[in-house]
Amino acid sequence: MFKVFLLVLLSLLVFANPGLQAQTSPPVDEIINQLQTRYNTTQDIQANFTQIATLKSVGQKQKQKSEGVVYFKKPGKMRWEYAPPSEQLLVSDGETLWLYLPENEQVMVEKVQSAYSSRTPINFLAGGGKLKEDFNIRVVPDMEGYPPNTYHLELIPKTTQPDFSKLVLSVDPNTYLVVHTSVYDLYGNVTDVYFTDMRTNTHIPEEKFRFQIPKGVEVLQQK
Repeated sequence: MFKVFLLVLLSLLVFANPGLQAQTSPPVDEIINQLQTRYNTTQDIQANFTQIATLKSVGQKQKQKSEGVVYFKKPGKMRWEYAPPSEQLLVSDGETLWLYLPENEQVMVEKVQSAYSSRTPINFLAGGGKLKEDFNIRVVPDMEGYPPNTYHLELIPKTTQPDFSKLVLSVDPNTYLVVHTSVYDLYGNVTDVYFTDMRTNTHIPEEKFRFQIPKGVEVLQQK
């Protein structure tokens, strides 16, 4: 669950160059190249987010909603602040991940290297891979839950992944920022994350990506 959670969160880091404004989607290669160009020139990003998890159960679907603020900074640093009533904090300094659950008085700790495989969008974002080598990619039409007037890239892994079956990135055609991600798991569950008030290159301080484990909490080492 922790690894799926991480995949959802990191998907937003694909940035792109301002440019095309046509409503008809350009070729996949052009969108990807623009995303890579934007990411290469972006050092950090801050945004508000809304996360909606649609969970399949017997005969019905359940939705879980949470909101907060997210910060990213190269290389591989992030901080997700979930607002009450779903209060939690996810922090990474690029080497270690901490997931702090105040209500449970627990901290989950995991090394970044073990949190994702090389064949994920995360590796692409870190400069160690290419999306087209690891995924079959196509532009897909609007669907329920996708933001309007955006390009939607569907990414299906070429080799089976244990945490997800496909990814969808929604790209703003005016700014070439990723404004929405969807992660589909192998059981039919979907997690959507929507990003608003996005700001880039604001010189986020390093302190945002450090975490001091509170006294008295239970520490759970993830493998």
